[in-house]
Amino acid sequence: HSGGANRHLFAPPLWPALLEWALILSGRAASSVMWVNVIVGCLMVPSVWWVGRAWFGPSAGLAAAALAAFSNVHTHYSRTALTDPLLCLLMLWGVYFAWRAVLSGLPSRLIAAGLFAALGWWTKYNGWLTLAISGSGIAAWLVFGPGPSREWRAALRWLVIAVIAVAAWTPVLIDLAAYGGYAAVAENHAGYFVGW
Repeated sequence: HSGGANRHLFAPPLWPALLEWALILSGRAASSVMWVNVIVGCLMVPSVWWVGRAWFGPSAGLAAAALAAFSNVHTHYSRTALTDPLLCLLMLWGVYFAWRAVLSGLPSRLIAAGLFAALGWWTKYNGWLTLAISGSGIAAWLVFGPGPSREWRAALRWLVIAVIAVAAWTPVLIDLAAYGGYAAVAENHAGYFVGW
């Protein structure tokens, strides 16, 4: 659904634009649209190693990379022209940088976390889940973490990330106004759920 009058119902503009540029740069080679996710799928393997190592240690990082590299599902999706591989990569980076930003408070990490969340949202309409995942992790840390380490600054830092993400996603929302707004997208998505 990269083109046509109803493109906005199925995907925000980032993924269709990437596919269009792949076609343009390849001289309209049909296989070029598949290569976008092949590259994204290859980037996922070192990314899960990097994040797994940072969160759980070197062994976990290697195990995560091996699981990603040898996953049939990951391989299959990395050979499609679907939004899911790019969304997963951007969500991984968004959640990782949100963790780093909340711990450090560094503006560069706050901006990176917000922009990766926004890019995920520009890729697929459920890209906002990056904010939900990082926000719920921070909420659990605030509620269940050891007393002295509870810093309510963490919630404020996450709020900054959310504001950056929403601000960076706002052009998509504004663009949707010409097509009936996000309500038209939500109505289309509601049509996916039928029966019990």
